[in-house]
Amino acid sequence: RVKRAYGLAIHRLEEFQKALYSLGDEFLSRLEKNPDLLGIVLFGRTYNAFNDFANKGIPQKFASRGIPVIPYDMFRYQDESVGDHMYWEAGKKILKAARMVKSHDQLFGTYITNFVCAPDSMIVPQFRELMDTKPTLTLELDGHTADAGINTRIEAALDIIRNYRKISHTIQ
Repeated sequence: RVKRAYGLAIHRLEEFQKALYSLGDEFLSRLEKNPDLLGIVLFGRTYNAFNDFANKGIPQKFASRGIPVIPYDMFRYQDESVGDHMYWEAGKKILKAARMVKSHDQLFGTYITNFVCAPDSMIVPQFRELMDTKPTLTLELDGHTADAGINTRIEAALDIIRNYRKISHTIQ
């Protein structure tokens, strides 16, 4: 019974991951159909970045401005490489997805972290280095983070991203 239950659990997990990838493919297809559209990819530890309470509603804040948002784990980034400098599996996944986002003209990363998160203190600098000159937004949150401050940072990041895209398109 245990082996059967384990097999069923693995099957369900694989089916769920296929559904996530399908949503990621749809997201990329939507961007491809509209070259003027930009998308925000959420990065971070799952319990910070993907929890509505912990992330202070950041995905909704982008969406309310007409910017589509998707978590990084909905993309097929497994073939990307990050070298041997990352030891945590979650960190490897984040950096692989970041490499994919860096190479896509319409995708921009937002990294959500919390104060004194030890793993993120190692991952965030590598994330930023990997992104090089491509703009990203890092939001370090805690229980005292004000909603107005988050909104201001999002607006500033969107201005920077739009200017970056204008400059990038002018150079090409």
